[in-house]
This record gives sequence, C-alpha cells and structure tokens, in this order.
Amino acid sequence: MQKNPTELFIFGEVLFDHFPGGEKVLGGAPFNVAWHCQAFGLQPTLISRIGCDEEGDEIVAAMQEWGMTIRALQRDEEHPTGKVEVSFDQEEPSYDIVADSAWDFIEHEQMPDFSNTSLLYHGSLAFRQAVSHRCLHRLLNSACKRFVDVNLRPPWWDKAQIQKMLDGASWVKLNRQEQQDLNVESVDAELILTAGEKGAEWISVGDKRLSVMPDNTMTVVDSVGAGDAFCSVVLLGIFRQWPIKQTMKRAQQFASAVVGIRGATSRNAGFYQQFIDQWAQP
Repeated sequence: MQKNPTELFIFGEVLFDHFPGGEKVLGGAPFNVAWHCQAFGLQPTLISRIGCDEEGDEIVAAMQEWGMTIRALQRDEEHPTGKVEVSFDQEEPSYDIVADSAWDFIEHEQMPDFSNTSLLYHGSLAFRQAVSHRCLHRLLNSACKRFVDVNLRPPWWDKAQIQKMLDGASWVKLNRQEQQDLNVESVDAELILTAGEKGAEWISVGDKRLSVMPDNTMTVVDSVGAGDAFCSVVLLGIFRQWPIKQTMKRAQQFASAVVGIRGATSRNAGFYQQFIDQWAQP
C-alpha cells in the first residue's frame, strides 16, 4: 500500500507572461502551481531552468523573497529565460510560447533525490523539446505518485505522446476541450475536468462524479492561470487529506479569486492568508 505523499516536486516551465500594454508577470503553469503551493505551506521543490540573464535573476530574487527553494533551479548560459506573449480574444487568452527557452533544456544530472513518498507534478509542455522530454521521462518512475496537468498548446503537442504520458498517473487535470482532443476514458487515474465559468468535475476511478460551480458574483480581470490555481488547491487537498468535495469547493473558490487579479499569481501574502484562515476553521 502506497503511503500518502509528504514531499512535492514540480517539474517544468518558469517564464514571464508578457501582456498587451507592456506589463509582464511571472508565469508558466508549473511555476504558478509551485508559487501557490508555497503560499499555502507545502514547500514544493521547483525543477526548472532559467537563463543567465536579467529575467533569470528576477526569478531567483522573487522565489527567494517568497521563501521558495532554488535547489533544483538550473541556470543556462546559452538559452534565455522563457517568455510568452499573451493576447486576448473576448477575454479568452491565447499564448505565443517562445521556443528554445532555458526550461526546454532541463538536465537530468542536476536532479534532486526523490523519496518513496514523493509526489511529482508536471505538465505536458515539458515534452515539446527533446532535452527536457528525456529528463522528465527518466523521472516518471522516481516518484511515489504523479499528478499530470495537461496543457495542449498548439503546435507543441502530439496526441500519442500525451496519451503515453498519462499512463501511470494518479491524477490528471484537463479542461473540457482537452478531454475532447484526447482519449482519457481508458486512463486509470482520478480525472479533474475544468470548464471555466461552468465549474469543474472530479471523476473518480469507477466513474463516480462530483461537480462544483463558481460563485456567479466573481469579477474577471483575466483568466490566465485559473487552471493552475485550481491545481494548486487540489494538490493541497491531497497533502492535507481533505475529502474530495471539500477539496473541489476550495479549489473552485481559489480559482475564482485568481481570475480577479492580473496574471496567474500574486506577490501579496494577504491574498493567500484569507483562504488559509478560512480553511483552518472547523
């Protein structure tokens, strides 16, 4: 019988989202999840790679100020820190994810040690370049359990490759469109389906379903990172052993708050403290 996870490793991209108007915000789904999880007390280890450039220095400074470990954050002298150009069409974001960024070249030789109670979170973008792909592939059997966050960003995905990636996962999070694009019915994992303003659904192995809906009074500034926010609280629920219904309700609550701010994360600790205080109540 597997033990409950006690250590969280998060693998994948860290970058800057560049918004119309010149604003830039730290991002990348794995980084966003790690940032939220740190705020909620999980102390994750982010496995990623940044350039030896000014934006890379900004990431190191931000992580250290937030209390995050940088023990698995690699530096790259040849490739720049990741960048995404974000645009909007009727409030829905689209992303131009710059290729051959530092996080495409995460090296296995610099990996931390995994324990038999480790949980590894990763997305699907890490498979787009051969170096990080090989590194992640070697990690898949290292962790006790695995949480896969599907992010299908054209042209950076292949259906057969993604379906193979899902094998052996304990949890898989994806949105409704991604569910349609992939064959997930045969995946032996807990499925978390997100659908924006239509809420989210947890489908347990055995097809038991539980749905939640967002508060219809929420204010939307942008929807960047809503799914990452949802994932972070699902991970929190897994580590804290919350019931699924409670986990989903709290994940939806936090995701609804994140769409009310610009970008996917906040550097204001008070933004997170309100949820910590509320969730600590009996």
